Amino acid sequence: MAKGRATRGKTREQRLELGTVGGAHRRPPPKTVSPMLASLPRGTIRHAGWVFEPKLDGIRCIAVIRDGTVSLLSRRALNLTSQYPSIASELSRLVKCDAVLDGEIIAVDAQGRPSFQQLQQRMNLTKQADIARADKLVPVQYYVFDVAYFDGFDLTNVRLLERKKVLEQAIIPSETVRLLSFFDVDPALAYEVCVDNGFEGIVAKRVDSMYECGKRSPSWLKVKAQQTAEFIIGGYTLGQGSRNSTFGSLLLGYNDTAGRMVYCGSVGTGFDQRLLKETLNKIEPLKTKACPFVSRPEDKKDVIWVKPEVIVEVKYMDLTKDGHLRTPVFMRFREDKEPAEVLHPDSQKALISGTTYAAAPETVSRVAESSSRDATPIPTRNTSGLDRPQDRLEGDGASVYEKVIGQLSGNEKKLELFVENEQIPLSHLDKEFWPETEEFPALTKRDYLRHLCKIAPYLLPHWYGRPLTVIRYPDGIKGKSFFQKNWNAALPDFVETQIIESGEARSEYLLCNNLATLMFLAQHSVLEFHVCSSRLAEYPDPPAGTIDDVEGMLDLPDFLIVDLDYHPQSGKKVPDVIDMDAFKRVCDVASILRESLAAAGLQSYLKTSGRNGLHIFVPVKRDREVDFLTTRTLAQTTAQLITGHHPDKATIEFDISRRAGKVYVDCSSNGTGKTMAAVYTPRAFPGAPVSAPLSWNELSNIRPSDLTLSVMPQRLAQRGDLWKDILVNKHDLHALLTRRNT
Repeated sequence: MAKGRATRGKTREQRLELGTVGGAHRRPPPKTVSPMLASLPRGTIRHAGWVFEPKLDGIRCIAVIRDGTVSLLSRRALNLTSQYPSIASELSRLVKCDAVLDGEIIAVDAQGRPSFQQLQQRMNLTKQADIARADKLVPVQYYVFDVAYFDGFDLTNVRLLERKKVLEQAIIPSETVRLLSFFDVDPALAYEVCVDNGFEGIVAKRVDSMYECGKRSPSWLKVKAQQTAEFIIGGYTLGQGSRNSTFGSLLLGYNDTAGRMVYCGSVGTGFDQRLLKETLNKIEPLKTKACPFVSRPEDKKDVIWVKPEVIVEVKYMDLTKDGHLRTPVFMRFREDKEPAEVLHPDSQKALISGTTYAAAPETVSRVAESSSRDATPIPTRNTSGLDRPQDRLEGDGASVYEKVIGQLSGNEKKLELFVENEQIPLSHLDKEFWPETEEFPALTKRDYLRHLCKIAPYLLPHWYGRPLTVIRYPDGIKGKSFFQKNWNAALPDFVETQIIESGEARSEYLLCNNLATLMFLAQHSVLEFHVCSSRLAEYPDPPAGTIDDVEGMLDLPDFLIVDLDYHPQSGKKVPDVIDMDAFKRVCDVASILRESLAAAGLQSYLKTSGRNGLHIFVPVKRDREVDFLTTRTLAQTTAQLITGHHPDKATIEFDISRRAGKVYVDCSSNGTGKTMAAVYTPRAFPGAPVSAPLSWNELSNIRPSDLTLSVMPQRLAQRGDLWKDILVNKHDLHALLTRRNT
């Protein structure tokens, strides 16, 4: 896999002078880099202007070398150094200057092919003795394919091929640290060669692409060798938790040459609640006491056997050594097939059109013989089983938002949504999320997706890089709901996450950094979005080519926050509808608070809570001297001042019974990891009110019920984003407090 034409034996003195490389600039070494991510292809990948790398089946790893110390970091910035000491040791020997390398850790099977199954034996080991033993039994290699920083120079604004030259002249490969090959050939041929040699597929990269830290870029395209095939359902496991009324997974099999049904694994992903019930209705009448498989699956307990009559289509990555499906996902039922036709998955490849991305053999031969550089498409396919509404796609000049809205203009109940280079299966588009009331019309999932997409250009910049807690309503606002921050199910590649540790607790938060993620979450019935008041990357979005130091970012607040809410007289329940009397009381206290903050030299921004409350935000500069204790203390001091002068209107009493008839001035949102309703999030109340920005002069005549999801697109078109400059007008709290203390 090492590039044969690379220059190997050069010393550091002989290598390319980085100061002469276009786009390189001097800067101190970073502590980490968020890796650049690849998108999925749409249409044809051309040869001209692209090179192609094997797609490795391993662990993405950023290697940071600083002051002679090597740190191996996962895509989510988890430290892997102690798990792979041989790689760290070898990098320390090979690289004698500060550097940030991007690559993949892999293990190989007996045939020398990358094997994730082999690598799994190395993952999550913590004891030194176990790691040392694994180093001998399951050796690993680190394949380097990019460099973001080297010897005092930031290289993220350098063209890809120039970065490749730096790598070739900077690192002499060894058994443990290697350089990944790249091919300047026709894409179909590159794909065929890579897949035939056991790789996941290829990654196509523009030769002039910069290194876009943390971005999923169309300059890198990944084409996986994912496959689909038909299987027979032979049983199902009992469901637990939210699935206790349906099933956990389906047990699948195929017919061998003797006509016996062979078990090949189970599938439990790809179902929503309606599909779970539909599937159970199909297979429950087929229950039987006899196991239909030639050998009973040993790893399955609490199994209900069914007669082998129902056929499903499943997409999967590959087969394990014991013949089981790897990462299977349910696609659809195949009622056009008979069970006797379902054979081993490998034998189905010739029968199912487009089950893999590979070009036909004659195409590869023709490409190999041809010297032409004309475009040769890499076949792609819609693996969802849903129709793609191409007739509703806008022209090439339309924005990504217009294209998505166009796809949602029909009336089908399910479709495959294309968002730039990503595909998102949508279902139950006719489901009512917000039922009709006397004042508001009903809003279906389709309405929700369309309106959300219309305001997405305004909300996404505010949500970027902020850990997210969501509230899901699978049956709409009248049904049950639940908070979710850890997502146990498999996530698409375009959904970014961040591991956050607090004491012994360790959580994986979602980040809503792109439109595809927003649409994915809406499909999964997320109706409310709550974000942290600190973000993992600086605002505005880091320009391509910058390296972000995200260490400790969540301890640095972007805002000082005060939450105002009216508490009715003791014993009265807070109403579900907007209470204008309560809201006017909140507005009165908000005006007083604004004046107090202004007297301290602080400009404040205002938004509705989406109900009867108001949220007041003061943007602050990030400073290691200003933490959440600072913002909370200042907010509490201001709150005490207000309640001291207006005890009849406002309170800071923690005891709920002592807040009756007053506006509660809440400063508790100023804390690491604390979340609150995001700006522009809908709320799960009648009419779909939105937590919307306000100007201060609107307080006298605005009704929160006027600011709904349905009207927000028009309001934004007319008035724009009232918070567009909130993180430009940051206050230097450290300087302010220092002046006041001197």
